[in-house]
Amino acid sequence: HSSNLRIMIKYVGIIFKNVYIMIIFFLILVFVCMRACERERGDRVIVVIQIVTKI
Repeated sequence: HSSNLRIMIKYVGIIFKNVYIMIIFFLILVFVCMRACERERGDRVIVVIQIVTKI
C-alpha cells in the first residue's frame, strides 16, 4: 500500500514541476511581450512567438 502512495507522490511531484516551469515560462513571456509593447516594437514579439513555436 505504501508503494502506491510513493508512486502517486512521485507523479504529483513531476506534474507539479512541469506546471511550475510552465507558469514561470508564461510569466517571462508576458513580461517580454509587455516590454516589447511598451517600446512599440512588434518585431521583438514576433521573434518571441517564433522561439515559442520552435520549442
